[in-house]
Amino acid sequence: VVSDTGGNVIMMGHCFRSKRGQRIFTSNGNTPMGFSLCGAIGAWFADPSRPIICIIGDGGMCMNSQELQTVKRHNIPLKIFIINNGILGNTASYQRVNGMLGVACSGKDYAPPDFVRLAQAYGLSQFRVDSFEGMDDVIKMLPLICPAVFDVVHQDFCQYEPRLSVWEGGIEEMYPPLPKEEFLSNMLIPP
Repeated sequence: VVSDTGGNVIMMGHCFRSKRGQRIFTSNGNTPMGFSLCGAIGAWFADPSRPIICIIGDGGMCMNSQELQTVKRHNIPLKIFIINNGILGNTASYQRVNGMLGVACSGKDYAPPDFVRLAQAYGLSQFRVDSFEGMDDVIKMLPLICPAVFDVVHQDFCQYEPRLSVWEGGIEEMYPPLPKEEFLSNMLIPP
């Protein structure tokens, strides 16, 4: 599983449970948008015997959508999940926390392309998933030996928690806060 930057890696860290033998690759700390598609292609070239899943946001996919041609040309059986919330989520989250609502990259200021039509243009299998219930059918498609693009559409979802409460504070100052005793019992050194 290769995860992109921003909200995608935050969601992966919050809720993905890896199984024995799985590997999770991310560019944590560097955070280049679009990393996961190129990283997934590289992972396949390193070991084409393993199934590879790419999790990328709509913004990251816009950065490297041309790599769908590489996927098609080499018939790389990637399963590409585009978390399409129509917003640059991590950027908008930062802007919300810091009172910069007028600058947010969403709605009228940002409109990703139709990723199903984009995948069609490259001759790839494509599916739109716009409900949680639709994921059961998607999971059944994962063994397909052809490349596939899944446009996972949902509304603006970029309230990532736990998160830093203030950018000027220490990393241990998260929101929502833990009760004071629990917080202090988890600290190896005083905050």
